[in-house]
Amino acid sequence: TKAPYNNLDFRTGVSYALNRDEILKLALEGRGAVTGPIVPALKDFAIPTSRYPSYSTSKAKALALIAKGGGTGLSLTLHVNRSSAAQVAAAPVVVSQLGAVGITARIVTVDSSTWFDVLSKQKYDLIFGQSGGAANPDLQFFNSYTCTGSWNYSKICDAAFDDQIDIA
Repeated sequence: TKAPYNNLDFRTGVSYALNRDEILKLALEGRGAVTGPIVPALKDFAIPTSRYPSYSTSKAKALALIAKGGGTGLSLTLHVNRSSAAQVAAAPVVVSQLGAVGITARIVTVDSSTWFDVLSKQKYDLIFGQSGGAANPDLQFFNSYTCTGSWNYSKICDAAFDDQIDIA
């Protein structure tokens, strides 16, 4: 809801800056898989990451979109839940990748209750989200991505999307 995060170009540029395969390899020793918002186990609903163009890494696209979105020269904080080994391990890799496109990020490691408070009240610049998925994709889609979803911590809101979720 605040600049430059409210700019789609900026957010897309940050996405192009991240090399998810490198994060997985360096921070998690290659364990796991890069997925989209819905895990591949829900094969009838998951979308392959190849359909998310900004899941590919492109420094040139990242730089151009970050500049277009008004995010050049930012200094940000990345909140990390100290009880999540994955977040703690991934944070330095993410900070390095953002640095390559001119975004300075500082890691702030907090306990779980503080991390959840920061997440739920949107008191962060950058934060790792996490989801274990659910057997019913409606739970994930409704709660995480609708305007009034109880897990919609990013506050992205699209009434047309909400209508499609209601129809589904």
